[in-house]
Amino acid sequence: MANYKYAVKGKSGGGSRYNYDVSASGGGIFDPYIYPNGTLKNKLNITDYEELRDVEYKRLKDKVISTEFVHSRRLDPDLLRAIHKYIFGELFDWAGDYRIITLFKAEEFFIPGLSINYALPTEIDMKLRKEIYMLNSIRWSELSCDDIAVELATRMARIWKIHPFRDGNTRALLGFLKVFASEHEFIMDMAVFTRLLSRPKKNGKVIGYSVRDMFVAACLDEKPEPEHLIKLFRRAMHLE
Repeated sequence: MANYKYAVKGKSGGGSRYNYDVSASGGGIFDPYIYPNGTLKNKLNITDYEELRDVEYKRLKDKVISTEFVHSRRLDPDLLRAIHKYIFGELFDWAGDYRIITLFKAEEFFIPGLSINYALPTEIDMKLRKEIYMLNSIRWSELSCDDIAVELATRMARIWKIHPFRDGNTRALLGFLKVFASEHEFIMDMAVFTRLLSRPKKNGKVIGYSVRDMFVAACLDEKPEPEHLIKLFRRAMHLE
């Protein structure tokens, strides 16, 4: 059986309410990033979960695709941190900082009620530097467009699984992807990703996966399903 962690109770794929973290020292529920009701602590002192989600969406929705305003000479972890701070800095004091707690997020799809094994806080910097180094070591110019889509999806999923921040990891990584693709002159239609930041619905019913769901599927310890994410990357590169 996969060594997935259990979350206390959760709502993932678009929020942080009740995605509690278990403190290794205390053994109980502990998360310094949230108010008692599960809403992320924020600079606007909004304590209602739905209100914060609404404000976050309205204020930050365009920042994911405007990360060219984040200047960096290197495609490295510092760039990812700068992008996270750029996107979320007006709402959260911890924007751009690695999380200091073990993270548990209950999933609805693929592993219902369980959580991906995200990196421990003490592992984040080392793992992030390793994965981004490997990403930068690939000779992209020697790959076909199809191979680029597969390799990019796979490598981005490995970075996503680290989950360096308390929240906003998917959006920060998409911002990083945009800069990375631009630097390498890959075709990358970011609207393909941003349209799926939330799960698509029809008549009030969920009819597909979000980008986050696809990352979850690609990061399963047992029987991963990267094909969803690869197909999304292929669409973004106008290969299908």
